[in-house]
Amino acid sequence: FYEDTVRVTSVIPSVGASSGGVTVMAVGGPFSESEQLRCRIGENVGSATFISVDTLMCVTPMQSVGVTRLSVSLNGQDYSEAVAFEYVRSHVVEGVEPSFGPLSGGTFVSVHGEHFDRRVEYVCRFGEADVASEYVSDSLVRCLSPMAGEGQVVLLGVRALGHPDAPGVVSFEYREGVSVSGVLPSRLLSKSGSKFYVSGGPFESTSVF
Repeated sequence: FYEDTVRVTSVIPSVGASSGGVTVMAVGGPFSESEQLRCRIGENVGSATFISVDTLMCVTPMQSVGVTRLSVSLNGQDYSEAVAFEYVRSHVVEGVEPSFGPLSGGTFVSVHGEHFDRRVEYVCRFGEADVASEYVSDSLVRCLSPMAGEGQVVLLGVRALGHPDAPGVVSFEYREGVSVSGVLPSRLLSKSGSKFYVSGGPFESTSVF
């Protein structure tokens, strides 16, 4: 017996990278636990995982960029009506600015790359730590560096939510923070263009201050 009223009302997220491997939730129902649960995306059929009476979990296969259809089956043969799922180009990370920050974290980091999509939720991955990111454009996302326990160089990547991997990584270095103990002179005329000296440290030669 097959319940022909099973349906999918939405898929979360509704977009994913063409490289596949994105975990998506098919929302609708009513679903029931079975070894015959299937998810069909385009012409590709794979196993589905029962989460609840109204949610199944599917993993997207690799597919070309464009809009396709997603449907589910309780018995491996009869499928629900399909909903749209869109494949987009996989993003690429090319650089980071600044490339270092203090152990205490809190550095606003700009990650430059290609093919970021405003409909995709991204997280920045510093080593093994994931933090929220802000989409700025198709070539830029920003995030705040987390704390680190010791000075180290970590791999920094941008991971799409639902995807286990962060394609393309760059290096981000954690360093001891600097402190300021004094400024000489302590007063300057406004718009004077005068030099002043900052004492403290540790400082190093860099173009970023």
